[in-house]
Amino acid sequence: MGVSGIITNLSVFSLLVYILGVWYIVAGLIAGWFSLTQNFILHRKFSFVDQAKFRLRSPEAMKRYFRFFLLSVFNAPVFSSVLYSLVEFLRIEKVIAQFITSVSLGFINFLIARKFIFY
Repeated sequence: MGVSGIITNLSVFSLLVYILGVWYIVAGLIAGWFSLTQNFILHRKFSFVDQAKFRLRSPEAMKRYFRFFLLSVFNAPVFSSVLYSLVEFLRIEKVIAQFITSVSLGFINFLIARKFIFY
């Protein structure tokens, strides 16, 4: 996840947790999925421009977006566990824990996406 993805993620997370009172685990997942589309488009346009030769408005793009979405779904339990552990056991502030979790898992997702989605 790039800087813009992190900003979007943390903005949505903060809005949900601190203004709307959503439980931080649910807010973390919603924020992650909210920035999912943004990250997919930005990865296609900038990160993997040489590898990804599909148009964003094509059936091929939809297949790859679905795989990108599935990657996030499969990561959700890991994401939630890490976020919960940082907040409840290490007593890290929620938004900082969201940042740490998003950056660390975002890097892993980037590597997986490079190999299996934007090949």
